[in-house]
Amino acid sequence: MHELAVESQKLAIMPTSKVVEYFVKNQESPGTSRTYHSTIKYFLSWINKPYREITPFDALKYSEFLKSNKAEATTQRQISTLKKFYDFAMKCGLITGNPFAVVKQKAAPNRSAERFLTVKEIDKLLRALKETNEKHYVLGLLLVATGMRISEIWELSWSSFVEMPDNSICINVHRKGGEYQLLPLREDVWEIIKNFVGKEINPQDNSPIFLNPSKKRASSVTLRTWIESGVKKAGINKKATPHFLRHSFATTALDQKADIRDVSWYMGHKSLKTTSIYAHPTNKRVGEFIPLPNDNK
Repeated sequence: MHELAVESQKLAIMPTSKVVEYFVKNQESPGTSRTYHSTIKYFLSWINKPYREITPFDALKYSEFLKSNKAEATTQRQISTLKKFYDFAMKCGLITGNPFAVVKQKAAPNRSAERFLTVKEIDKLLRALKETNEKHYVLGLLLVATGMRISEIWELSWSSFVEMPDNSICINVHRKGGEYQLLPLREDVWEIIKNFVGKEINPQDNSPIFLNPSKKRASSVTLRTWIESGVKKAGINKKATPHFLRHSFATTALDQKADIRDVSWYMGHKSLKTTSIYAHPTNKRVGEFIPLPNDNK
């Protein structure tokens, strides 16, 4: 309690930009922090008022602006972010009420049934990625064989791959909540990654897996572009993003009767309820249900 009071005193004299930075740096993942920062910055620029002077009328006006100019999901996400920011400001004693409390939000629709690729579509995508570039193919394999988030793959270094006592390979994944999890990797996928990188496992080697043309870590935006370009090349009539492949991992596993507890663990979910939204129609070990492209077909 004393620590919160001390922090509140510091925040009270900080400019808006520093308060926002303090709020976003404590979020679960770098991706969430970036999204929250851009959302709050955009709102304050649009309203052109200090964050402490925002009124419920301002919040309602901005909500109407979003509804008229943004997709429903974007509107819901931005309003939710702003509510969290102002809840934080209230908790710190910076304001007396949350101006966004007056904005009513609909329950988010379950779009998961629309946001996955079938096994046949995944095969087409992997083939297209393989024809384009080996690193694009390796990225696609990691997404479909592990269910990892693109932000988690973006953070991977060569030292993230760990050889276990039984000689199997795990990936030390930095999860959304900040903890690390050793995620088993399929042997066939590992062989492809090892050949791609071209060196043995080294716990001290922090070089990134995916590089840009300047030989530096490729950005998460670049990684998304590789997948989205592959989707177009494969002729898949869906606006599929890397997150579609995460959904595809869970949906296909559950469809093929994988234990929901195992799938939930692989996905890094805190609750089985979160995993259950992927249980819709479309007994192998989790991560082994999607076949790799067979060049002999």
